[in-house]
Amino acid sequence: MTALAEPDYYDDFDSDFRSELDAKYEEGFGYSPDPEDEDDDGLDDLFAGIFDDDEDDDEEPVRAKAAPKKAAAAKASLGSPAPKGATAKGRPAASEVTVTTIAERRAAGGQTPAPVAAAVSVAAVPAAAAPVSPAPARAHQPAPAPAAEPVPAAAADEVVAAARRAAEKARAAADEAAAAAKQAVAHAVAKAAAAKAAAAEASAAEQAAQAALEASTAAEQDAVRAAAQLELVLAAPSGVTSAQEEEPAQAEEEPAQAEEDPAQAEEEPAQAEEEAVGAADPAPADPNFAPHIAPVNQHVEFLRRLRPGFEVPYVDPMHSVDECRIVSLFSNTGEASPRGYVWAGDDAAATRLLGLQYQLGLRPEWIMPWNAYPWFTPGEANGKLTPEQLHAGLKPLLTFLKTVPRVSAIVAHGTEANRLAQMLLKTDNPLIWRRGLKVYKARALHGRAFAGSKERQTEWLIEMGRAYADAMARAGLQTGRS
Repeated sequence: MTALAEPDYYDDFDSDFRSELDAKYEEGFGYSPDPEDEDDDGLDDLFAGIFDDDEDDDEEPVRAKAAPKKAAAAKASLGSPAPKGATAKGRPAASEVTVTTIAERRAAGGQTPAPVAAAVSVAAVPAAAAPVSPAPARAHQPAPAPAAEPVPAAAADEVVAAARRAAEKARAAADEAAAAAKQAVAHAVAKAAAAKAAAAEASAAEQAAQAALEASTAAEQDAVRAAAQLELVLAAPSGVTSAQEEEPAQAEEEPAQAEEDPAQAEEEPAQAEEEAVGAADPAPADPNFAPHIAPVNQHVEFLRRLRPGFEVPYVDPMHSVDECRIVSLFSNTGEASPRGYVWAGDDAAATRLLGLQYQLGLRPEWIMPWNAYPWFTPGEANGKLTPEQLHAGLKPLLTFLKTVPRVSAIVAHGTEANRLAQMLLKTDNPLIWRRGLKVYKARALHGRAFAGSKERQTEWLIEMGRAYADAMARAGLQTGRS
């Protein structure tokens, strides 16, 4: 219908191109100067006589306007022959006619629009009664097929830009995936290295534990000999030394020689008197109250007086209150040591602990033992400690820690010892936070707590060695045998 809106287009063609029907159609939908047309659209004249209104029966029927007399009215049929039943003076029957519609089409590259013709078949509208002269027949020329519409350059550029953006996104996604893969590989390599290092450390620790077990036998023998010598020293009479006890035969031979030579004995009375004075010298001081251990064992004496009838073992003089950095807190569920000193529970437990300390290079003066419940019933085992007994052992433990001012770690062996250590931490005593005291939980070294296969015992000793090694590091002590 674009052709109807642009009537000037037909001015470039032959005026005979439009038919009478086209002129009628244009007159109906185009501009009409009729003053009686209210809407000024020309439809009143077109529809006059089509709709039969009862109210308008008395009125004069609308007469159709005569078609414009143009010379080329008969040539608008585009070669369609006149109907067979039509006469020159009669009204032709309705038939199908062809109307050419002209539409604008923008050429590629912003060129001038080119008109495109399209043939549209519409129903013929009966024309008004007017003489129609037959038009000469013309060969019908079909409208040319529309050419393929070229793609605008702007659209092509947009498609290319979209493709480039998609390619960039794909490349960025690929780079991210590659980076993630590299990170995953690096993480896996780091994990593998850490696992290898952990395996090497575990192997070294296992070897150290095995060496500790092998050295435990020799250490046990040394401990037995040292204990025997200490008992001899404690049981010796006043003025008698271990060196004098080792030479009894020589002492027996001297009187016989003196009897054989009485003159020589009389000549040296001064020398005999000096020997007698030397034999009558007072006994050496008790080693349990030597200056380096006296504060702790004086605390033990106080605990003995506090509960008469109970036994409280001393701390071995090989330890030192001035050099001690680590406390071994034992769950003393067994019997007291027959030698009268604090121990790990039995000879086997003492041997294990001594071998472990030997492998770590932990010297005796750097460590000191203490019992969770200091008192023993003579000849009886304490058994599992009750909450009342643990509460009773809390205050003696605090007093003991005050006698060892450089202690910064407690290794609690067994369940009872660990409970007492946790009770100690809950007291919020200034001693705890001033020293940065840390508690390490470890397995008990005696009884059913250490019953197991050789492999399990090795694992337990390795864990125990790690606890002591960390405690040494906190105290600034270097591990390893010197």
